[in-house]
Amino acid sequence: MAIERSAGAIILITDARAPSILILEQNSEFYHRPPKTIVLDIGPKGHIEPGEDDVTAARREIREEIGLDVRIDTSFKAVKKYVYSNNGKDVRKKVTYFISRIRMRDVRRIKLNEEISRYRIVPIAKAARALKYKSDRDVIKKLREYLGSR
Repeated sequence: MAIERSAGAIILITDARAPSILILEQNSEFYHRPPKTIVLDIGPKGHIEPGEDDVTAARREIREEIGLDVRIDTSFKAVKKYVYSNNGKDVRKKVTYFISRIRMRDVRRIKLNEEISRYRIVPIAKAARALKYKSDRDVIKKLREYLGSR
């Protein structure tokens, strides 16, 4: 079984009315999925390139996917693991998430790349309900626990 590692960040919007995060909708056409297939990501993420550590990869992926240069807060770290099929071959994936904080004025500067069709600003309290995969909901649960402890 092939193994892949990725890194990314959950984007917290610090001055939203309710504590909120940016959820990204993958572009079905880019990923060669049937039209109107909705796959949500809990934040920008992607493969760790040779020579990169998790934090460097997370910052690069945020720049590439949403066009923002941000700081990564490593005091929060959550790992999600899952298996997916790529051309009939199973791939074991491990994604490390950190957090990054932006303000609403930064949201207006977002420039999505071809991988992302749109974004949603979702209150953290409602985020888990918007997500299909348990692994994503578990990361959000861990984020809520982390934020509640601060």
